[in-house]
Amino acid sequence: MPGVDSATIRIRWTILAFFACGAVVAATMLYGAWVRRRLGGVTGDVLGAAVELVEVLVLLAAAGAALHPACTSLIFGE
Repeated sequence: MPGVDSATIRIRWTILAFFACGAVVAATMLYGAWVRRRLGGVTGDVLGAAVELVEVLVLLAAAGAALHPACTSLIFGE
């Protein structure tokens, strides 16, 4: 890629990953609070649903990042 070295791309991916992790943590905490209020506690089924929720959020974020021109230009400098 002209103009952007691999170290810069690696740093930009790292920053994007930190934002994604923050979003996942926030979504999980909101889900946990909602479940405690709604069900009165956390069970194994709730933890399994949280895992699936996080997986879907990560896949959607990755798909959005791959398709959104602003994100690809931020990472690859195109």
